[in-house]
Amino acid sequence: MSNVRIGRLIDRQHKLLSTRLIVSDQRPTVDEVCHHYDQLIGKGEQPLILLPKSDTCAEVNNATLQKIGTEVIKLNAQDTLDTIIHKNQQPKVKKAYDAITDDATRTAGLEKTLNVCVGAKVMFKRNKDVEIGLVNGAVGIVVGFRENESGIYQIVVKFDCIEAPVPVVRESCTFEVLKCIFYTRKQFPLILSFALTIHKSQGLSLPCAIIDVGSRCFGTGMVYVALSRVTTLQGLHLVALDTTKIVCDRKAITEYNRLRKTYAPHLSEIPTTEDAHNVEHTTRHDNPTMTTNAVSELTIRTFDCCEVRSLDEEFQMTTCSRLNLHLCPHKPSAMSPTQKVVANKLEHIIYRTTNIRTNVNIDNISGDGNCLFRALSNAVCRSQTYHEILRLYVANHMTDPQIRERLNLLFGSENSPGAAYVNHILSMQEPGEWGTEQEIVTAAHLLQCSIVCFSQYNSDDEYCLQHFPPHFIDSTHCKILVATTQYTS
Repeated sequence: MSNVRIGRLIDRQHKLLSTRLIVSDQRPTVDEVCHHYDQLIGKGEQPLILLPKSDTCAEVNNATLQKIGTEVIKLNAQDTLDTIIHKNQQPKVKKAYDAITDDATRTAGLEKTLNVCVGAKVMFKRNKDVEIGLVNGAVGIVVGFRENESGIYQIVVKFDCIEAPVPVVRESCTFEVLKCIFYTRKQFPLILSFALTIHKSQGLSLPCAIIDVGSRCFGTGMVYVALSRVTTLQGLHLVALDTTKIVCDRKAITEYNRLRKTYAPHLSEIPTTEDAHNVEHTTRHDNPTMTTNAVSELTIRTFDCCEVRSLDEEFQMTTCSRLNLHLCPHKPSAMSPTQKVVANKLEHIIYRTTNIRTNVNIDNISGDGNCLFRALSNAVCRSQTYHEILRLYVANHMTDPQIRERLNLLFGSENSPGAAYVNHILSMQEPGEWGTEQEIVTAAHLLQCSIVCFSQYNSDDEYCLQHFPPHFIDSTHCKILVATTQYTS
């Protein structure tokens, strides 16, 4: 949990959390979540379902309610207009009222409609008696109703923290629909609590919970809040897990480091890109798509224009088919300790600047003047064998008039569409001719993937990071990312 709190998760921890998934190969349906809930109840557990959004909570709550088997009672709120208005204003007021009437956050937590039955799990939404525990967030089970000629006037709830059942009556609240125009709502201050939003679960300690920390999570710290509700790993049951949603507030990290430096100087600082210092940003025609800087001075703009993810087999197969190249069998290669350090450094940088996890693998590329094209061949075809073909593809792509014009705009007069440019392309077709930034930009456009160059440039363990997305030349939307290759000469 310490790593999740600061927005990190190492592979071993990810694998451990993955073992707690309800369904390992796909996101479970609402019925599957409810079935797992019933199984835990059958084992004597008292699970709580925590979900990121209220609409999903409502769906799960209603589905679970229907499975209890007792009569479901629908209790409507009693809303009264408290302000005298002119009849000409009535349509406008009604429209404003209709817009917020179902939003409990606008009506002091009182629901427009409350569906309950005997056996339903509910949460109290008021602070009534702190000494006995009848407070906002108290959870219990409906055990009965009391009614008269006007209908149900009390819901009897056995709260977990109170020995005797408690009769809950309607509470009143006033809410504003337009400026100085108010309604009063009378409703039982209860909500179904088979499932709660993660936001509402803050402060709870749960021995057992079913939690969604998948792609629907939003905001910094939400995954940490959710996971930290559960007291044991055995009590954790995951609907979904998306490690890219494990994000912390960088201001919080800065404050952590300030406190450590002041009161616990023996503790090391928590790494944060907020400590980075801006260096050179190369901007071409108001389009800051390429940035060159040191790792110790990395800024967030390096990847902010693109979706960054690791090269995968689908991209390789599609590209090889499009360019009539052969996709070689995958041959796992072990990285040296030094390469692992560099790979981990780059993974960390990409994650810190994008909140997206990537897999970085470093292969040795022969330094015979063909290293750029060997690296491209290795990334696309899983072999350096086709570097000569890729060299010719790139050189041929540079002869396209539009590409030639854009390269001229990017790289200046020395690359004019005259004899010098033609000679450059002719020389680039020869094996052993070193590729330049022009060839990298062209290759990114041809292959429709980002090319990230990450290389050591002095003996002080400082690195240069350059990012060339496919739309560096034009406005093509960037979809693919990142293969990194260490060039060795």
